[in-house]
Amino acid sequence: MHVSSVVADGTLAAVYGVTKPSALHSLESFHAVTSLPPDCMHDVLEGLIALVLKVCLRGLIAGKIVTVQT
Repeated sequence: MHVSSVVADGTLAAVYGVTKPSALHSLESFHAVTSLPPDCMHDVLEGLIALVLKVCLRGLIAGKIVTVQT
């Protein structure tokens, strides 16, 4: 939405922080949501890894693959 707005009205570039569509947008096999590398801020500092690890451990314990003591 922001890129479309800036393309329509270039004065909005300062408002949204974008100046034009990304060159990556033209690539057929690239999508900004699925093709970018992991983000340490969200994965580590905001606790996503801890949440995923908790779910995995609960599954392993429920499946009797590991015990709580292990």
